[in-house]
Amino acid sequence: MATSKEIRIENLRFLVKQFKTADAVARRAETAPMYLSQILNQVKSSTGTSRGVGDKLARKIEVGCGLPEGWMDADHGALTEIPSLDLAKDSASNLVTQERVPYAVNVAHAKKQQSEQAEVAGSDA
Repeated sequence: MATSKEIRIENLRFLVKQFKTADAVARRAETAPMYLSQILNQVKSSTGTSRGVGDKLARKIEVGCGLPEGWMDADHGALTEIPSLDLAKDSASNLVTQERVPYAVNVAHAKKQQSEQAEVAGSDA
């Protein structure tokens, strides 16, 4: 049975095939292409272990690629394609209108929650 680290790396490899390049996946996940390359090539970190897809990066990849939360954690077996995956080219208009809206909404929601929490914390002082 594959470990969660192995499953996430296999799912990342699958997405790179679907989107044609690691750069395309990195743009969608708003992360550095070099970091994804290091994960895919199993470059060792400063601790000597191979780099992997952590929780935060897994969620960013899911949001950026329009996948449901937890998709990166599931073993999809012999999956050959995701029917609902939007593989449109990364044009400037596409980034704003189709791919980044869910991420932008999530970021705005998170910022609003942080602001509300800060207000509550400030009023408790």
